[in-house]
Order: sequence, then C-alpha cells, then structure tokens
Amino acid sequence: MDLLAYRIDTRTPLPRSVEKIRRLVSDDPRITLRQLRRGRFEDEIRTVLDLFNDAWAGNWGFEPFSEAHIAEMAKELKPLLPAPALSVAEYDGRPVAFALGLPNINEMIRDLDGRLFPLGWARLLFRIKTGRYGSGRLPLMGVRKEFQGTPLGAALAIAVIEQLRAACLKHHVYEGELSWVLETNKGVRTIIEAFGATAYKTYRIYERRLTQESAA
Repeated sequence: MDLLAYRIDTRTPLPRSVEKIRRLVSDDPRITLRQLRRGRFEDEIRTVLDLFNDAWAGNWGFEPFSEAHIAEMAKELKPLLPAPALSVAEYDGRPVAFALGLPNINEMIRDLDGRLFPLGWARLLFRIKTGRYGSGRLPLMGVRKEFQGTPLGAALAIAVIEQLRAACLKHHVYEGELSWVLETNKGVRTIIEAFGATAYKTYRIYERRLTQESAA
C-alpha cells in the first residue's frame, strides 16, 4: 500500500468551489467549530481518538486505539500541542469531525545539537508556547462514518482543516505537511488537493501474513 505525504502552503486561499461546500457547515446552526480546550485535555484526546476509531474503522492497516493508548498519547502530546492545533466540529453538541496539527519539532530542535537537557527541553517548550515555528504537520483527521460519503461529511472535513489553516496563518505558520494518506482514500485526497496541496513523498508498506512456520 502506498501512503502519500502532501505539502501545502497555508497562504493559498480556498477555491470558490470549496468555499461553497464549507458554507454547508457555517450555514447550519446545529454545527459548531471549536479549538482545543486545554483545561479538559485528557477528555479532548479521548474525544479525538474515539472519532478516529470510528472514522477509520475498516481502512487498510487500521488498528483501534485502546484506553491504554489514549492515556499514553494524552501524556505525550500535552506539552507539544498549542490550543490552535486541534479543530473539532460538533453536531447538536456531539463531536463528529476533527483535524489535529502538530508543530514541526525537527524545525524547533535544529539548533539544539541533539541536546534536550538541561536547557534544550525548556527552549523547545517555550518555542511551542510562543508559536516560534514556521511549519507543521497534520497527522490525524477524520469524520464519523455516518457522515462519510455525503455533502455534509465533505463540508465537515473541509471546515476543520480550514480552521487549522486559519490558525496557522494567524501564527505565521506557512508550510505544512498532511500525511499519511492512503492512496486508495480518494475522498480525503480530493479534499486535500482542493486546498492546493500536492503529493511530494510516497511511503510504501508491504504486508505479509504470518503462518505458524514463518512466525517460528
């Protein structure tokens, strides 16, 4: 299976055709968009991963996140996520779509010479908190299964990505990567490419079924 990485310039405006679809969300009073509620961080991560488990169930190579995974991810992500890094769409108060962005850590540690201690870690956290980075990555995005394949589902995906794009512009983050995207996921690829993103890397994964003999 090929997995694609897309590069995007966040300064590229939405095409009129995509903006028209996004308005399905802004014109619907039952839908609200919000960002990360840091005071409820663990609950937010649980919401995101519940959405991800629902949205990606049945996709190639998918394995659901367990409660242990959720707890560990919440612990690892907390110092790395500024509030604008999460966009959630709610329908009648129920989370139905999300997009999660991460700062480009490689960019922020480039001048630390591989040393996070004693002062490198503090410098990294300061740069994250103050938004001192110019690029980021969108590794996770999803829409609940019940909305997939519908105009509203496409609008929800566009809306959460657009909210992240607007946050990037506000914080002068102009370069982004959206990855990984399954080559067979035509719906998501169409939405991403509508934002002006272009595929620039391909990761190829091979699957092999283990028999009792090969496992031994």
